[in-house]
Amino acid sequence: MEPGTRLGHYEILEPLGAGGMGEVYRARDTKLDRDVAIKVLPEDFASDPDRLARFEREAKLLAALNHANIGAIHGLEESDGVRFLVLELIEGQTLEQRLMLGALPVPEALGIARQIAEALEAAHDEGIIHRDVKPANVLLTAKGGVKVLDFGIAKNTMLDANVAATAQVTNLTMDGTLMGTPPYMSPEQIRGEEADKRADIWAFGCVMYEMLAGRGAFTRETVADTLAAVLDAEPDWEAIPGSTPPEVGSLLRKCMRKDTNRRLRDIGDARIEIEEAFSGGTDAVSAMLASAAPVETTRGISWKLGVPIAVSIAVVAALTGSWLAPRGSGGSLPQRFHIDLPEGMRLPAGRGPNIAISPDGQNIAYVASGPVSQQLYLRRMSQPGSTLIPGTEEANNPTFSPDGKSLAFRVGAILKKVSLAGGEPFELCSPCGEASWGDAGDLIFVREGSLWRVPEVGGTPELVAGPMPDRGVPYFSRPLVLPGGKAVLIEPGVIGANAGAAVISLESKEVVVVATDGSDPFYSNTGHVVFARGDTLFAVPFDLDRLRVTGEPIPVVQGVRVEGGGALHAAVSRNGVLVYAPGAAVGGASLFLVDRSGATEPLTKEQRAYTSPRISPDGESIAVHVADAAGGDIWILEIKPGTLSRLTTTTDARDPVWTRDGLQVTYLRDTPGARSVESTLADGSGSPTTLLDVGAGPVTHPESWTPDDGRLVIQVENDLMVLTVAEDSSPTPFLETEFQTRSASVSHDGNWVAYVSDISGSQEVYVRRFPGGGAEYLVSNDGGRSPVWSSDDSELFYKGSNRLVAVSVRKEPEWEILGREPLFDLSFFEYMPDPSRAHYDVFPDGQRFVMLSYRGAMQDTPRINVVLNWFEELKQRVPTGR
Repeated sequence: MEPGTRLGHYEILEPLGAGGMGEVYRARDTKLDRDVAIKVLPEDFASDPDRLARFEREAKLLAALNHANIGAIHGLEESDGVRFLVLELIEGQTLEQRLMLGALPVPEALGIARQIAEALEAAHDEGIIHRDVKPANVLLTAKGGVKVLDFGIAKNTMLDANVAATAQVTNLTMDGTLMGTPPYMSPEQIRGEEADKRADIWAFGCVMYEMLAGRGAFTRETVADTLAAVLDAEPDWEAIPGSTPPEVGSLLRKCMRKDTNRRLRDIGDARIEIEEAFSGGTDAVSAMLASAAPVETTRGISWKLGVPIAVSIAVVAALTGSWLAPRGSGGSLPQRFHIDLPEGMRLPAGRGPNIAISPDGQNIAYVASGPVSQQLYLRRMSQPGSTLIPGTEEANNPTFSPDGKSLAFRVGAILKKVSLAGGEPFELCSPCGEASWGDAGDLIFVREGSLWRVPEVGGTPELVAGPMPDRGVPYFSRPLVLPGGKAVLIEPGVIGANAGAAVISLESKEVVVVATDGSDPFYSNTGHVVFARGDTLFAVPFDLDRLRVTGEPIPVVQGVRVEGGGALHAAVSRNGVLVYAPGAAVGGASLFLVDRSGATEPLTKEQRAYTSPRISPDGESIAVHVADAAGGDIWILEIKPGTLSRLTTTTDARDPVWTRDGLQVTYLRDTPGARSVESTLADGSGSPTTLLDVGAGPVTHPESWTPDDGRLVIQVENDLMVLTVAEDSSPTPFLETEFQTRSASVSHDGNWVAYVSDISGSQEVYVRRFPGGGAEYLVSNDGGRSPVWSSDDSELFYKGSNRLVAVSVRKEPEWEILGREPLFDLSFFEYMPDPSRAHYDVFPDGQRFVMLSYRGAMQDTPRINVVLNWFEELKQRVPTGR
């Protein structure tokens, strides 16, 4: 079922997964304006009146369970002959996924156990027995809550199901009763006896034991051995931490007695004993849970704990979470879930990946941008929520150290390093481009199209390899050091977003072409090179020892975010954890005319990858960059007729700036190794004029012309420079600083420059006189970027933390702020473009603005998808013969 399909008033947004009981989708309830999970029932299931009647009875029972710790059913509906369930969409990770990182701290385990007990208690009070309590059916929400899923919906619906008799899937239906999952099944379930609520109590004890011990109480290598252990063996009670309260150890034994007559009889008693284990009751449990230190573990993600050797049970409510296991996987099944970015944040557009994962798969680093700036965040798999890494404003391209304890990242042309244990980032080198950390500790990075190496403690970089145009590599970009450190995976220097992938041997300098069409390649320890084409990941078998391609590229993951410049937001750990951003960031944007109250009017009918709109001095035209697969050009939008025409044809032009007379548009021609600042007539006649030949130098942004069009303020790395056109000379410094300065805007009288600097530790707007410099005056008061003057210089506009702000000013005889007026909310606007550039402009009347918005036009969502045990799926789809 494709995104956009309607089932009644539900709109399908994206697939979440599939199982034997049907397919599950994220959907939008257009009546109640909320996201839900839609489970489409299999045709043979929905067409069987007896099965459907029994299923409806079970659904009605569950609908009566209104409890905070139970996943809810909203309805069983039909549309155009399709029967489907409407389920609560629960965001988080399963307890099974959490346990892959090892045992939980005692307070955390008991806090989760208490909530599981509360859910079971509510169900038992209504006469409902779960029959399959296990970590995979317990969801840990992003807000620290617990949801118990799959409350017996299908316990009588699959009596005649055909279940494969394999080591992973075993038919345990006995005497017409579907029992459960072997490591958590009670002895009476295995014997085929009638099971009551005490079977849930047994399974509850197994789950609590597993949280404390870090391993299953009865899990063995095979199903047969597991079942035998349940019937005859005792758990290893020595594996329970010594810090566990004695009352809890006693409770575990009561729950896991094989004789039902001696087992704990009511789950409510278990809840009470957990609470009383802490003299302060539930408040004390919650307090201890909140203060529990995170567990650091070296155990790999692929550890087989509670892997569903699963009996075929229905996964109706379990599928409402954010993970699913695909069909046909061998070994450890891949599991999917996602993590949400902090409120109001998005993954920014950029030239390289902005997601990284540590080699052991336990930590994810990503760059997120908000209304004011972008920063680096860390998400530990063992903890809910992400934490901001201090000192990483305007960060890009994170990469983990081999031990996973540090991160390197870029800020402009500066490569920095920060320890995840804390402390301020420090500079490794400058200027430095995209970098990758090798096993030996050195970092390989790009500078002026060549490969360089710098020690992880900083120092003098050394040249590794220069451009090799005779071997198809006119310049290097996006390096990734391969395991062993003897070769580097690169994107060879071909103009456009689909430069392909190649490997260069650092010893012989041999270049091996891996793919001729694609972007941002990375390596998988399964023996594959993975790269992006469109919004799809492709994998090609690659022999690392011989540096040879051994197969053809095959698509493996669809719906991955890849931007117009080819930037792929994806990474994989060395033990098989895949992370990627869903959607495509260049799906299309809209240009809006917005008044001071925030009322909007679309300026374009067609959604395209617009960035950096600039209004002509007469207010009748807009110069705008339009990205495409080849890179992008400058286009001119004539506002009144609404026509859009291409101005440049270089496929690498961006950052347009109008001359003050409105006759020409200046822009950056950004081709690594051949960069230049150029101007061309706005009517498209004539040929471009080169104002500054940068060559292989740093990216140089044209910012603002002086009133006489004689001087152009440009940004070069961290500095603001002035290019005097008539003198045909090199740019001269206007503002040189160790801090980032950008987004310069010259006033219309030519006497002042507004700009953004992070000298205070955050992005703020400042002004100073031009061209003499002098005192610096602060304009913004709580973060600011992208300053733009009104045509009469009476106001200075900038983007604040969440609103566009208009500042009334008096410039002479001294600078003075007369008032500050917050205008409209910015949450609808911008989202994806580079926050260092101004993606709006002010009309000459000072009452209207052109704003950019990707909202509603993109598939992108503020989340990162995570796939555990992805190697199993990859090896099946693209065999290597190893």
